[in-house]
Amino acid sequence: MDGKRVPPTLYNSAVDVDLIPQAFVERVDIVTGGVSAVYGSDAMSGVVNYIIDRKFNGFKADASYGQSTYGDAGKRDLSLAWGAKLGKGLHVEAGIEARKDDGIDHRSDRDWLNLVGVTGAGTAANPYVLQTNLHQKSFPFGGLITSGALNGQTFKQNGVLSPFVAGTATGTAAIQLGGDGGWWDSGLLARLKGTQLFGRVDYDVAPGTHAYAQVSGNLKTNTSFAETDQLNNVTLRRTNAFLPAQYQALIPTTQPTFTYSQFLSEIPRLQADSDTKQWVFVTGLDGKLGGARWNVDYTYGRSRLETSLANVINRQNLSAALDAVTSGGQTVCNITVTNPGLADNCVPFNPFGPTAASQQAIDYVTDTARFDSTTVMHDVTAAITGSPFDGWAGPVNGAL
Repeated sequence: MDGKRVPPTLYNSAVDVDLIPQAFVERVDIVTGGVSAVYGSDAMSGVVNYIIDRKFNGFKADASYGQSTYGDAGKRDLSLAWGAKLGKGLHVEAGIEARKDDGIDHRSDRDWLNLVGVTGAGTAANPYVLQTNLHQKSFPFGGLITSGALNGQTFKQNGVLSPFVAGTATGTAAIQLGGDGGWWDSGLLARLKGTQLFGRVDYDVAPGTHAYAQVSGNLKTNTSFAETDQLNNVTLRRTNAFLPAQYQALIPTTQPTFTYSQFLSEIPRLQADSDTKQWVFVTGLDGKLGGARWNVDYTYGRSRLETSLANVINRQNLSAALDAVTSGGQTVCNITVTNPGLADNCVPFNPFGPTAASQQAIDYVTDTARFDSTTVMHDVTAAITGSPFDGWAGPVNGAL
């Protein structure tokens, strides 16, 4: 920005351009040549340089609102900018920009995006047909026994077993048209709320000497959703306390375990929330010395990113909770019987049905993962350019 490197927003050196005050951008210069000598080794492919209008006078405001043709995904933007010359050699600018995006929390709000696939053989008699609202082939909401004497049986809402209906095959092996399989419903467009702040002061401290100070702030939150987790051929005991006795009796004692798959629809979707706070302060002096131009600049940037991922499955807790036994007339986790004191807070999880698990069990097997990072940059630059002498072809320019 104005030829000075913008501090990174993320730990991987990526820069969020929302930090740059859109209302004050005069132009954007793009240099595609190798400029690593000026901006560092990671600028080999080029640089995008935002030039700020440092002489803006007056006031301007801009507001906009938009939404999708479905009446959702609302977007609101507001921008206010002010600049004025205050006294001799003093110029001040300030601005604020605010944005709010409602997002689209469910991909199922768009039929054309909710598990899309094709059916048909691709022949003239049976051409390909695009299908939507498809189902997972092997992951029903109620659960599917995938081995042993009850292989191919699924649990319905009332906990009764019935044969799994596979539906019509599609061009993708994992999904089907119709049938008892479940489906995921991740978010389509993230929610966003952000505020950008900008202020700058320019002052001519003496003839040929100019000082400035500039501050930028970028405050932003994002929320997005991902699909629910699954049980993929996990091994359960034939004597699981939640498996009704009449179904246990159908499994021979020579088969002590069976495998089981399920779309865990009773567990809320993964929810990712991120909160970014970035501040950048730039100050410096520049001027003329004889026929040369000089400048000294200092940049300080600090970015704090706090990310949380809610409803993450704790695999260790889930494994313990799925191993349910009867002890003292109560359904408990087997680990509390075989290893007392190791996981006494374990709550048994009932997977046999689409809504069979208790809220206490769901709370036990889910957790919130967190990732926080802070990025700080200090950058000091000094340069002098000029023409120390003339050669036979004209002035010889140099820079240091």
